[in-house]
Amino acid sequence: MELFFDTLSRPNGALLIPITLFVVMGVASIIIGGLGQWRKHRQTEVEAKLIQDMLQRGMSAEEIATVLHAAHMKGPKLKEMMAARPPFVRR
Repeated sequence: MELFFDTLSRPNGALLIPITLFVVMGVASIIIGGLGQWRKHRQTEVEAKLIQDMLQRGMSAEEIATVLHAAHMKGPKLKEMMAARPPFVRR
């Protein structure tokens, strides 16, 4: 840390602040982007496992599509959709 402050006191030392800022922002953007991609990958894995389980239970394509569609809905839209559809019947 002492080296950082010593560099600031030299000529052109003020350039160290914007350079440090850009490096930190670059690293942060890479980390945030990577975490976003990891989340999307995990979500796809979970949905694939859900589809596989539903197929093994013998659910139809329409039932699977309804479940996946409902999984992405929130609030009043989900309540409306669930009220309009009859409950699933196990085969």
